[in-house]
Amino acid sequence: MIRRIGLVALVFSLIALPALAGTFSWLDDPQAPGPRTEAVAQGLELTLAPPQMTVKAGEPVHLSIAFANKGPYPLKIVRPLDGTEARWQQPFHDFLAQPEGGATLRRMLMGGRAAKMQALAEDDLLTIEPAQALDPRTGAYAEYLQRIVFPQPGTYKVWYLYAYEAASHSRDVQGQPADDAGAVRGTFTSNAVTVIVQ
Repeated sequence: MIRRIGLVALVFSLIALPALAGTFSWLDDPQAPGPRTEAVAQGLELTLAPPQMTVKAGEPVHLSIAFANKGPYPLKIVRPLDGTEARWQQPFHDFLAQPEGGATLRRMLMGGRAAKMQALAEDDLLTIEPAQALDPRTGAYAEYLQRIVFPQPGTYKVWYLYAYEAASHSRDVQGQPADDAGAVRGTFTSNAVTVIVQ
C-alpha cells in the first residue's frame, strides 16, 4: 500500500514538471502588426515609455505602458488573463521587438504548463474614463509583462500589442462569463521605443 501511494505521488510530480519548464523566448512572428504610426483608433491610445534606454544583455527591461482614453465616452479593456501569454485565449497582451535589420519577434512562452482558462470575471474588465489612462498589467497573470529580457546584444525597436475580439469559449469554471459587450474590440499597438542591449 505504501509503495502504491509513493508511485502515485511520483506520477503526479512528473505531470507537474512541464509546468515548471515554461520559459519565455523571443521567436519570429511574421504576422505581428507593426507599431502605431497613424491616428488613434476608437479613442484608445497605447503609449510605451521611455523613448530610449540602455541595458546589459540578460538584464530586465522595465517599460511603462499607458492605455489612454482619447474619446468622449468611457472605454472598457480586458486585463491579461491566464493563458494570454501563450495566446491560448484573448486578449493578447504582448511585447513585440525588431532588431536592426531583423524580423519581428514576439516574447513567447515556451514549454508546457496547465491551461487554466476561466470565464471572464467582472474584475477582468478595466474601465478607462475620458482623458484618463491606466496600465492594464494587473492581476495574477500579468507578471510576464512587468519586465522583458534580451539575451543578445543589439539595438531593438520595441512596441506593445493589445488584441481583443471575444472572450474565450474554453472555460473550466461554472457560470456565465461577465458581460463584455462594452469592451473595445480590435488590434491596437503602441508607439515604438528603442532598447539598446550591450
